[in-house]
Amino acid sequence: MYSTLSNLNSDEKNIVTVENPIEYTIR
Repeated sequence: MYSTLSNLNSDEKNIVTVENPIEYTIR
């Protein structure tokens, strides 16, 4: 899972974290 997130662009990761902070933490 971590490697998949690492493959995403920094902008995409930031958007996901901002939109779903709780969901992101659970995963």
